[in-house]
Amino acid sequence: MAETVIIADDLTGGNACGIAFAERGFRVLSVAAAGAGEKWPDWDVLVVNTDTRERRPEEAFEEVRRAFAGAKKAGARYFFKQNDSAMRGHIGAELAAALEGSGEKCAVFVPACPGNGRITIGGIHYVHGKPCREAEVSRLSAYPPASSSVAECIRPYARVSQLDLAVVRGPERRLLETLADFKRQGGVIVADAEDDRDVRRIAKAVVRMDFVLTGGAYVFAGALAEERRPPEGKPFARPAGEPSGAAGGDALLMAIGSLSERTRIQIGEALREGGFVLKEVGLRDSAAGPGMPGGAGFMNADADFAMKSGALGEIAEFARQCAAEGRHLILAPERPAASPDAAIKENGRQTAERFAVFVAELMKRAGPWGGLVLSGGETASAVLKALACKGIVLREEVFPTCPRGTLLCGSADGMPVALKAGDWGPPSALIDIAAHMKKTKCKGAAT
Repeated sequence: MAETVIIADDLTGGNACGIAFAERGFRVLSVAAAGAGEKWPDWDVLVVNTDTRERRPEEAFEEVRRAFAGAKKAGARYFFKQNDSAMRGHIGAELAAALEGSGEKCAVFVPACPGNGRITIGGIHYVHGKPCREAEVSRLSAYPPASSSVAECIRPYARVSQLDLAVVRGPERRLLETLADFKRQGGVIVADAEDDRDVRRIAKAVVRMDFVLTGGAYVFAGALAEERRPPEGKPFARPAGEPSGAAGGDALLMAIGSLSERTRIQIGEALREGGFVLKEVGLRDSAAGPGMPGGAGFMNADADFAMKSGALGEIAEFARQCAAEGRHLILAPERPAASPDAAIKENGRQTAERFAVFVAELMKRAGPWGGLVLSGGETASAVLKALACKGIVLREEVFPTCPRGTLLCGSADGMPVALKAGDWGPPSALIDIAAHMKKTKCKGAAT
């Protein structure tokens, strides 16, 4: 079994943690929740996506508990519970599930990502200077932070101890003694962190004290990876018997499900750069009958939708032209004109599933593509499911939180893929991803 298992509420967030390990020499495989209990002997780190951020709290608790229990039974030694760095989703329920499923009595939780404006001071979590509950990114979530206080998000589910910034930055002996005291009390230790040095100090102390269960975002995962060196002399390998495919062509297919303001800026920058084109996909089926505007079919991600959509043939022809000419095609769901934010918030999962079916069908009809770019955790997860992909071999980082890898099994086996969290990355993110994937020529998972 992989020594370390990262269990994530979202695909892109989990893979951002995973690539932090891969960048430091660990062999990392990312899989869906069903793979949590498998042995995976060829890998050092396993990333398990439970896809629970937008599910109901009780469903999230049970899915996460089951994933941790499966990994524990399979023989994992260390566990990391990834959660959203803006505190969306079910932070408390999932940390409680992690404690129960792993059998551990205590966890250290560090949600800060200082380089992207996520910091924790006095137990209050901030996003770009605002308490996280007031942040713009929270508006687009069905489950925004219950509170800007990390402890208040967790306390209904588990005991909480607060590791203040003064202790984090104080003498090492005091930090270790405080952690030891909190560890004896059990529950979740929430740590303040204002910069990356704070996160690294916490990670060093946590590894020295051999905490088994930790959690937070990718910066803390990377700091732990830095402290825990990978086994020496093990070759990078795919599981035996898996075929290695290869993608062709220079054009990338970019499926952009996130509709955050940052993502819209990134799309605009790419279009101004040239070599990128945008097609918005209308996901409402006017023939489907009453319901939401455009028909009840909008709410049902059935496999027949892509075949029935009148837009598919037109976009497929356009996509073939893009692939032949080496232009990168950006696909994005059409943003509803009336109450766009409400539509995203209430129907994010249904939109992602329908969009994924469309993308998978388009990939059958048009290409060849030099690679796939997925943005937005729900979208990425849904597209991989639609392609019957078993996992992703994580290889390297394009920029922080944006891993590049290759797809394992399914109809796009061996295809290079980059995954970007929706509200992350510089304005030039899509341009940078395209340049990186062209430079690396990452064709096939076994290279």
